[in-house]
Amino acid sequence: MPLLKSLLILLAALACQGCGRAQQSNAEEKWLFERLDRVVHSGNVTQASIVKDFGLPPVCIRAYCNFTIDAATGFKGAGSLRQSDGGIIFELSELPAGRIRRSEVQSYFNTTVLEEGCCDAPCWYLNSYNDWGFLAFGVRSPSQSSISSVVINTERYGRALSARAQAGANVR
Repeated sequence: MPLLKSLLILLAALACQGCGRAQQSNAEEKWLFERLDRVVHSGNVTQASIVKDFGLPPVCIRAYCNFTIDAATGFKGAGSLRQSDGGIIFELSELPAGRIRRSEVQSYFNTTVLEEGCCDAPCWYLNSYNDWGFLAFGVRSPSQSSISSVVINTERYGRALSARAQAGANVR
C-alpha cells in the first residue's frame, strides 16, 4: 500500500509540473530583464547607466544615438537613446520575434493592464509607473503574446504621467 501511495504522489507531481509557478524565462528574457533591473531599480535612470548596462557605444552618453544590439545570448534589437524635455527616452525595438513573452513581462514587472499609448496610431503598452518615470512594454495588438518594444521614459511628461498613475488617477 505505501508503494501505491508513493506512486500516486509521483504521478500527481509529474502531471502538475510547473503548476503554481511562473514559466522559466528564456535566455533573451533573462538578458533583457537583468539589464532593465540594473537600470531602473536604482531609481536613478541616466543615459550613462543605460549605456553601461546595455553595452551601447560611449557616444550615446552625450548625444542622440541610434544603435543595434547583438548579444552573445542571441538577444538582438535596435533602438535609440535621446535627451528630451528634462529627461531621457530609451527605446529598444526590433526585439527577437516571439522571444520576449508578454506573460513573463507581466509577471516579472507586475504590469497587468494593457493601455492604448499613441495619439496618432494604434499602439498598446504594458506600463510600469515609477517616481523617475515609466517603463513601457509595447505589443503590436492587444492579442499579441510577445513584446515588440521596450521604452524607458524619464522626461517631464513621463514623470507627471507616473505621478498621476501612482495616485490612482486616470492617466489618459
